[in-house]
Amino acid sequence: MEKLAEFSKRYPHGHRFWRLVQYLRTNPSLLRTLQRVKKGESLPPQEFVELGLVKDGELSELGLEILKYFDKRAKQVEEAIRRLRTRERASEDLMELGLSVNEMELKSGKFRRIVSKEVEYLLDKLGIPHKKTDSYFWIRIGNDVYTSPRKVDKTIPGPVNPEVIIEIKEYWGEKAGGSKMTNAIYETLAVASVLKKARRCGYSARYVIILDGRKQWQSRKSDLGRFLDLLNSGVIDELLCGEEISEGIRKLACSIKSSRCHP
Repeated sequence: MEKLAEFSKRYPHGHRFWRLVQYLRTNPSLLRTLQRVKKGESLPPQEFVELGLVKDGELSELGLEILKYFDKRAKQVEEAIRRLRTRERASEDLMELGLSVNEMELKSGKFRRIVSKEVEYLLDKLGIPHKKTDSYFWIRIGNDVYTSPRKVDKTIPGPVNPEVIIEIKEYWGEKAGGSKMTNAIYETLAVASVLKKARRCGYSARYVIILDGRKQWQSRKSDLGRFLDLLNSGVIDELLCGEEISEGIRKLACSIKSSRCHP
Protein backbone atom coordinates (compact mmCIF):
# COMPACT_ATOMS: atom_id res chain seq x y z
CA MET A 1 0.00 0.00 0.00
CA GLU A 2 1.15 3.51 -0.78
CA LYS A 3 1.22 5.99 2.08
CA LEU A 4 -1.13 8.95 1.91
CA ALA A 5 1.82 11.15 1.01
CA GLU A 6 0.10 14.50 1.52
CA PHE A 7 -0.28 13.61 5.21
CA SER A 8 2.82 11.49 5.87
CA LYS A 9 5.12 14.20 4.45
CA ARG A 10 3.39 17.12 6.10
CA TYR A 11 2.96 15.39 9.46
CA PRO A 12 5.98 13.19 10.27
CA HIS A 13 6.00 10.49 12.91
CA GLY A 14 5.40 11.97 16.36
CA HIS A 15 3.48 15.01 15.10
CA ARG A 16 0.43 16.06 17.14
CA PHE A 17 -1.74 15.45 14.08
CA TRP A 18 -1.44 11.68 14.55
CA ARG A 19 -2.28 11.85 18.25
CA LEU A 20 -5.46 13.72 17.39
CA VAL A 21 -6.27 11.16 14.68
CA GLN A 22 -5.88 8.40 17.27
CA TYR A 23 -8.00 10.30 19.80
CA LEU A 24 -10.88 10.82 17.37
CA ARG A 25 -10.61 7.27 16.04
CA THR A 26 -11.13 5.92 19.54
CA ASN A 27 -13.99 8.40 20.15
CA PRO A 28 -16.34 7.89 17.17
CA SER A 29 -19.00 10.17 18.64
CA LEU A 30 -16.50 13.05 18.72
CA LEU A 31 -15.52 12.37 15.13
CA ARG A 32 -19.19 12.44 14.09
CA THR A 33 -19.63 15.73 15.98
CA LEU A 34 -16.65 17.19 14.12
CA GLN A 35 -18.26 16.15 10.84
CA ARG A 36 -21.55 17.78 11.87
CA VAL A 37 -19.74 20.98 12.85
CA LYS A 38 -18.28 21.15 9.35
CA LYS A 39 -21.78 20.84 7.84
CA GLY A 40 -23.14 23.49 10.19
CA GLU A 41 -25.41 20.94 11.87
CA SER A 42 -23.88 21.24 15.35
CA LEU A 43 -22.21 23.82 17.55
CA PRO A 44 -18.58 22.99 18.39
CA PRO A 45 -17.95 21.82 21.95
CA GLN A 46 -15.34 23.71 23.97
CA GLU A 47 -13.07 20.67 23.74
CA PHE A 48 -12.63 21.23 20.00
CA VAL A 49 -11.52 24.81 20.67
CA GLU A 50 -9.01 23.62 23.28
CA LEU A 51 -7.63 21.00 20.90
CA GLY A 52 -7.26 23.54 18.10
CA LEU A 53 -9.84 21.86 15.87
CA VAL A 54 -12.11 24.93 15.91
CA LYS A 55 -11.22 28.61 15.70
CA ASP A 56 -13.66 31.52 15.76
CA GLY A 57 -16.62 29.14 15.68
CA GLU A 58 -15.47 27.30 12.54
CA LEU A 59 -13.23 24.35 11.83
CA SER A 60 -9.58 25.33 11.84
CA GLU A 61 -7.15 24.23 9.14
CA LEU A 62 -6.15 21.38 11.45
CA GLY A 63 -9.77 20.29 11.93
CA LEU A 64 -10.37 20.30 8.17
CA GLU A 65 -7.15 18.36 7.58
CA ILE A 66 -8.16 15.66 10.04
CA LEU A 67 -11.57 15.21 8.41
CA LYS A 68 -9.89 15.09 5.01
CA TYR A 69 -7.53 12.40 6.33
CA PHE A 70 -10.39 10.23 7.61
CA ASP A 71 -12.17 10.53 4.25
CA LYS A 72 -9.10 9.47 2.28
CA ARG A 73 -8.21 6.79 4.78
CA ALA A 74 -11.70 5.24 4.35
CA LYS A 75 -10.98 4.90 0.62
CA GLN A 76 -7.56 3.47 1.47
CA VAL A 77 -9.23 0.80 3.62
CA GLU A 78 -11.48 -0.23 0.73
CA GLU A 79 -8.48 -0.41 -1.61
CA ALA A 80 -6.62 -2.60 0.89
CA ILE A 81 -9.60 -4.97 1.10
CA ARG A 82 -9.71 -5.18 -2.69
CA ARG A 83 -6.05 -6.20 -2.74
CA LEU A 84 -6.37 -8.83 -0.01
CA ARG A 85 -6.85 -12.37 -1.30
CA THR A 86 -9.42 -15.02 -0.58
CA ARG A 87 -8.06 -18.26 0.83
CA GLU A 88 -8.76 -19.98 -2.49
CA ARG A 89 -6.84 -17.35 -4.47
CA ALA A 90 -3.88 -17.36 -2.08
CA SER A 91 -3.75 -21.18 -2.16
CA GLU A 92 -3.74 -21.15 -5.96
CA ASP A 93 -0.90 -18.63 -6.00
CA LEU A 94 1.07 -20.84 -3.63
CA MET A 95 0.47 -23.96 -5.72
CA GLU A 96 1.70 -22.10 -8.83
CA LEU A 97 5.03 -21.85 -7.01
CA GLY A 98 4.99 -25.63 -6.54
CA LEU A 99 4.15 -25.41 -2.85
CA SER A 100 1.29 -26.80 -0.79
CA VAL A 101 -0.67 -25.19 2.03
CA ASN A 102 0.32 -26.17 5.56
CA GLU A 103 -2.63 -26.89 7.85
CA MET A 104 -2.66 -27.51 11.57
CA GLU A 105 -5.62 -28.36 13.80
CA LEU A 106 -5.94 -26.03 16.77
CA LYS A 107 -8.62 -25.77 19.44
CA SER A 108 -9.91 -22.64 17.71
CA GLY A 109 -10.02 -24.39 14.31
CA LYS A 110 -7.63 -24.88 11.41
CA PHE A 111 -4.47 -22.78 11.12
CA ARG A 112 -3.23 -22.37 7.55
CA ARG A 113 0.27 -21.25 6.63
CA ILE A 114 0.12 -19.77 3.15
CA VAL A 115 1.77 -16.35 3.05
CA SER A 116 4.62 -17.44 5.31
CA LYS A 117 5.59 -20.17 2.85
CA GLU A 118 5.20 -17.81 -0.10
CA VAL A 119 7.47 -15.16 1.45
CA GLU A 120 10.09 -17.72 2.49
CA TYR A 121 10.13 -19.20 -1.02
CA LEU A 122 10.52 -15.78 -2.66
CA LEU A 123 13.33 -14.69 -0.35
CA ASP A 124 15.20 -17.94 -1.02
CA LYS A 125 14.66 -17.67 -4.78
CA LEU A 126 15.87 -14.07 -4.80
CA GLY A 127 18.96 -14.94 -2.79
CA ILE A 128 18.11 -12.92 0.30
CA PRO A 129 19.48 -14.52 3.51
CA HIS A 130 16.95 -14.57 6.33
CA LYS A 131 16.13 -16.25 9.61
CA LYS A 132 13.71 -19.01 8.63
CA THR A 133 12.02 -19.51 11.99
CA ASP A 134 10.31 -17.15 14.43
CA SER A 135 12.93 -15.42 16.51
CA TYR A 136 13.65 -12.49 18.77
CA PHE A 137 15.98 -9.89 17.30
CA TRP A 138 18.76 -7.88 18.94
CA ILE A 139 20.17 -4.52 17.92
CA ARG A 140 23.66 -3.90 19.27
CA ILE A 141 24.93 -0.33 19.28
CA GLY A 142 28.32 0.12 20.92
CA ASN A 143 28.11 -1.38 24.40
CA ASP A 144 24.29 -1.25 24.44
CA VAL A 145 21.67 -3.67 23.11
CA TYR A 146 17.98 -3.39 22.22
CA THR A 147 15.94 -6.59 22.46
CA SER A 148 12.66 -7.17 20.64
CA PRO A 149 9.73 -7.60 23.05
CA ARG A 150 8.41 -10.60 21.10
CA LYS A 151 9.39 -13.02 18.39
CA VAL A 152 8.98 -11.84 14.80
CA ASP A 153 8.41 -13.85 11.61
CA LYS A 154 11.44 -12.93 9.48
CA THR A 155 14.67 -11.05 10.04
CA ILE A 156 17.01 -10.18 7.17
CA PRO A 157 19.77 -11.27 7.13
CA GLY A 158 19.42 -12.57 10.68
CA PRO A 159 18.32 -11.75 14.22
CA VAL A 160 21.39 -9.70 15.20
CA ASN A 161 21.33 -6.15 13.80
CA PRO A 162 18.74 -6.98 11.11
CA GLU A 163 18.35 -4.76 8.06
CA VAL A 164 14.69 -5.72 7.63
CA ILE A 165 12.06 -7.13 9.98
CA ILE A 166 8.99 -8.78 8.45
CA GLU A 167 5.77 -9.65 10.27
CA ILE A 168 3.01 -11.67 8.59
CA LYS A 169 -0.60 -11.36 9.71
CA GLU A 170 -2.52 -13.93 7.67
CA TYR A 171 -5.98 -15.04 8.80
CA TRP A 172 -7.97 -17.68 6.95
CA GLY A 173 -10.59 -18.81 9.48
CA GLU A 174 -14.17 -19.55 8.51
CA LYS A 175 -15.49 -17.28 11.26
CA ALA A 176 -15.29 -13.50 11.29
CA GLY A 177 -12.03 -12.11 12.62
CA GLY A 178 -11.71 -11.53 16.33
CA SER A 179 -9.55 -10.02 19.03
CA LYS A 180 -6.43 -11.68 17.62
CA MET A 181 -6.51 -9.08 14.87
CA THR A 182 -6.65 -6.25 17.37
CA ASN A 183 -3.79 -7.92 19.24
CA ALA A 184 -1.78 -7.77 16.01
CA ILE A 185 -1.84 -3.98 16.32
CA TYR A 186 -0.38 -4.07 19.83
CA GLU A 187 2.25 -6.60 18.78
CA THR A 188 3.29 -4.30 15.95
CA LEU A 189 3.45 -1.27 18.22
CA ALA A 190 5.62 -3.15 20.72
CA VAL A 191 8.22 -3.98 18.08
CA ALA A 192 8.03 -0.52 16.50
CA SER A 193 8.74 1.14 19.85
CA VAL A 194 12.07 -0.71 20.13
CA LEU A 195 13.01 0.19 16.55
CA LYS A 196 12.23 3.86 17.16
CA LYS A 197 14.49 3.88 20.24
CA ALA A 198 17.31 2.30 18.23
CA ARG A 199 16.74 4.79 15.39
CA ARG A 200 17.33 7.69 17.78
CA CYS A 201 20.78 6.17 18.36
CA GLY A 202 21.54 6.09 14.65
CA TYR A 203 20.48 2.53 13.82
CA SER A 204 17.90 2.00 11.10
CA ALA A 205 15.96 -1.16 10.21
CA ARG A 206 12.95 -1.38 7.91
CA TYR A 207 9.78 -2.72 9.47
CA VAL A 208 7.50 -4.45 6.95
CA ILE A 209 4.01 -5.74 7.75
CA ILE A 210 2.23 -8.22 5.46
CA LEU A 211 -1.54 -8.77 5.67
CA ASP A 212 -3.76 -11.30 3.93
CA GLY A 213 -7.14 -12.96 4.30
CA ARG A 214 -9.88 -10.81 2.77
CA LYS A 215 -12.82 -12.38 4.58
CA GLN A 216 -11.48 -11.83 8.07
CA TRP A 217 -9.94 -8.40 7.51
CA GLN A 218 -13.17 -7.25 5.87
CA SER A 219 -14.97 -8.05 9.10
CA ARG A 220 -12.37 -6.01 11.04
CA LYS A 221 -12.17 -2.82 9.02
CA SER A 222 -11.39 -0.81 12.13
CA ASP A 223 -8.23 -2.85 12.75
CA LEU A 224 -7.27 -2.65 9.09
CA GLY A 225 -7.68 1.12 9.32
CA ARG A 226 -5.38 1.20 12.33
CA PHE A 227 -2.67 -0.61 10.33
CA LEU A 228 -3.04 2.06 7.67
CA ASP A 229 -2.67 4.72 10.37
CA LEU A 230 0.59 3.03 11.41
CA LEU A 231 1.77 3.17 7.79
CA ASN A 232 0.71 6.77 7.15
CA SER A 233 2.19 8.04 10.41
CA GLY A 234 5.54 6.31 9.89
CA VAL A 235 5.29 3.78 12.72
CA ILE A 236 5.88 1.01 10.14
CA ASP A 237 7.78 1.44 6.90
CA GLU A 238 5.81 -0.72 4.48
CA LEU A 239 2.45 -2.50 4.35
CA LEU A 240 1.85 -5.24 1.77
CA CYS A 241 -1.67 -6.55 1.26
CA GLY A 242 -2.53 -9.79 -0.54
CA GLU A 243 -1.86 -9.44 -4.23
CA GLU A 244 0.94 -6.92 -3.52
CA ILE A 245 3.06 -9.46 -1.67
CA SER A 246 4.96 -11.10 -4.54
CA GLU A 247 5.94 -7.84 -6.25
CA GLY A 248 6.56 -6.16 -2.90
CA ILE A 249 9.06 -8.83 -1.83
CA ARG A 250 10.83 -8.58 -5.19
CA LYS A 251 11.16 -4.80 -4.81
CA LEU A 252 12.35 -5.27 -1.25
CA ALA A 253 15.02 -7.71 -2.45
CA CYS A 254 16.21 -5.26 -5.12
CA SER A 255 16.39 -2.48 -2.53
CA ILE A 256 18.43 -4.66 -0.14
CA LYS A 257 20.89 -5.66 -2.86
CA SER A 258 21.22 -2.06 -4.03
CA SER A 259 21.91 -0.75 -0.53
CA ARG A 260 24.64 -3.35 -0.05
CA CYS A 261 26.29 -2.29 -3.31
CA HIS A 262 26.00 1.42 -2.43
CA PRO A 263 26.21 1.78 1.36
